[in-house]
Amino acid sequence: MTDLNFIATAPHNVIRIKKDTRIYLYLMTASLVIMGIARSFYPHYTAVYMYVKSREKVTLGWPATLFAIATFMLIAFGLFLMYHLLRQDLKKPALGVTDQGLFVNQQILKNALIPWNNIEKTELRGHISDPVLRIFFKDIDLVLESQFFILKSIAKSSLKANQSIGITKKEANGDLINIFKLIDEKGVPALNLMAGVKTE
Repeated sequence: MTDLNFIATAPHNVIRIKKDTRIYLYLMTASLVIMGIARSFYPHYTAVYMYVKSREKVTLGWPATLFAIATFMLIAFGLFLMYHLLRQDLKKPALGVTDQGLFVNQQILKNALIPWNNIEKTELRGHISDPVLRIFFKDIDLVLESQFFILKSIAKSSLKANQSIGITKKEANGDLINIFKLIDEKGVPALNLMAGVKTE
């Protein structure tokens, strides 16, 4: 992707990203501890059996079951952590407005530049203290054409049911109201449903 001239940007919520990363690391550590505890009970509470027909050996007992569950948890949380870290480019903003389109780099989209003519509409919801910017897309295949294969598969399954994404300060720690106004100026249909706005 060529260098973009941003009119306005919203940075990533780094505090939340670090918090989520720590949670996954804690869960992986807990899984390793459980695996170690289960292994320590192997000599007294497990036994090795062999199937007569296949001659396959299996270890049975509650420590073996607990070890298998903890191993599955370790692998699962490791994959979740990998996806969590790879699904966004922290060197670039989480959200940005350019003359060419809307730049989205968060949640299920990574470094995606959405042309203005592929945005059906935008809605500003929530409260003025915690706004929610929802972007509706026309063609999700065009939205996802630049995405990496695995990320594209995950994003497509999510956008297939609902061709939009909701952006809050949890994802983009910036002035979403201003970005909404800038999108409106680009000719994209915009609907302001935000609560807490004083009317004269």
